[in-house]
Amino acid sequence: MLRKVGTSWLKESSPETFKVAVEKSKRKDAPQVYKVDFIHLADFLFKPYSVHNTKSLFDKLDSAESIESLNLEQLKEYIPKSNWQRYFSEIVDCEDSFLDSRWRKLYDLRCLIAHNAIVTKRDHENIKQLVEEINNSLDKAIKDIDKISVPADDKEIVAESVMSNINSLYGEFIRTWKRLDTFVLKISKLTNTHVRERTMPDGRIRMYPVPRHILFRELKKTSLLQPDLIEQLIYLQNFRNRLMHAEEMFSDSEIESNIHLAHECTAQLNRVFELSMTRRAIIELDDNVPESMTGVIRLGRVIVEDIEGVHERDDLIDNSEFHDMNELVQYVTSNTGVFSENVQIAH
Repeated sequence: MLRKVGTSWLKESSPETFKVAVEKSKRKDAPQVYKVDFIHLADFLFKPYSVHNTKSLFDKLDSAESIESLNLEQLKEYIPKSNWQRYFSEIVDCEDSFLDSRWRKLYDLRCLIAHNAIVTKRDHENIKQLVEEINNSLDKAIKDIDKISVPADDKEIVAESVMSNINSLYGEFIRTWKRLDTFVLKISKLTNTHVRERTMPDGRIRMYPVPRHILFRELKKTSLLQPDLIEQLIYLQNFRNRLMHAEEMFSDSEIESNIHLAHECTAQLNRVFELSMTRRAIIELDDNVPESMTGVIRLGRVIVEDIEGVHERDDLIDNSEFHDMNELVQYVTSNTGVFSENVQIAH
């Protein structure tokens, strides 16, 4: 799994019970997997957990206009699954419940030996049988480990979800960051800066999500966010990446400081969002487009209204050519910070 998910897989893909066992371990200098008892390794493999925040499921259901607008496959992604189900079920024909029950029976028998209790011949035979049954599945999993494919997006989802259970402060930062990131995406979607077009080899146009570092740069162009806020968002994004993937330790004070900063940034983004809802852009089209340029649309005038007054955006009148109104509106929103639903076209 280290080769499949990354060197931090042991701490990233752990359910709550495994995390608690790690934190309570007296073997502080040992690797993660050696800090827990035999029984908690079963939790690591077989304990179901969800990689998605339950609140996002509620948001999906709340915003759905009809049952047909919901995607069944996306809803199924919220179903808790164990690491065995996620990574090994396709290569090993064995249910996690089968292994979990035998692992726990073996643990009970292991405790007899550890505590110098009487172990009968029948107990010994049961131990041999349980070890054989468990080993058969584990050997199969190890043998076919190279057949496992974990998409990059899934790695991030699993890592974020489970890192929240590894350490309470780590978890608080991740949860705070995700709330902050939700606001960033909310604003970027309304300004059409969250996706870009990509032409595939077969000529089809495909929309793909904009990476965060580019997204911050695009939001900066809209003048919606102050430069200082942009820098703070970039810093927090980088800290989040280091927390998730770098092999380094962070002090409690550093994490707490960044939790506080993330809360401050979230509050600022909330204010930006509320103010932006009051902004309007009025577009007048260029009536002087030559007849030979049939199908081409150009801007003639852009007026932005906000709480500070009315602003002429002459800088956007540069003879840029558009082939449909959606393309034109997207250009205005990405350069003014006015949400697309607040862009009006004068007739």
